[in-house]
Amino acid sequence: LLDPSDQQVFRRLGVFSSRFDLAAVAQLANTPDQDPLDVVAHLIDVSLVEIVEGPDGEPMIWLLDTVRRFARDQLREAGEYEQTRLAHARWCVQVAQQISGLLHGPTAVSALDRMDVVGQDIASALDWCLQESPEATRERHETGFALLEPMDRYWYRFGHIVEGRSWHDRALALLSGEATADSSTVVDAL
Repeated sequence: LLDPSDQQVFRRLGVFSSRFDLAAVAQLANTPDQDPLDVVAHLIDVSLVEIVEGPDGEPMIWLLDTVRRFARDQLREAGEYEQTRLAHARWCVQVAQQISGLLHGPTAVSALDRMDVVGQDIASALDWCLQESPEATRERHETGFALLEPMDRYWYRFGHIVEGRSWHDRALALLSGEATADSSTVVDAL
């Protein structure tokens, strides 16, 4: 019952694994001339998305898991899945770089709060980017490699070295051509 532009925004928002902010809406919805809140307003009105409070009190958008799965199914049917997943991974790189810049000094707590919000999305993006699959492009893999760099600072600084090492092992296996379908996890269902 949505108009085509709202349908497209809804499909694209299904790529997120957890809460996301209005800047993420602006980037993934690809509507540069509109306020991100206006972009999701009708989706809020029809209860497809909800507004929740973020760690700093800023508004964040959230989808129920069943609604998210439906949006992803629609994304695949529309033939926009790969393109939207790549845009999501690029967004994760930007967010990880921002968080990485906040890790030292008085902003570290804010960085941790932000990482709590986007951690599932980053894991989902890494999983998708570092998969060996027929659909995987060089650009997709390079985006995953780019995401590792800012995440290294977080993993090292806060004792998540084993997690970081496992992502790097996947990246190295991918680079050496030894990655198998068994080495990937199914984070897409998040």
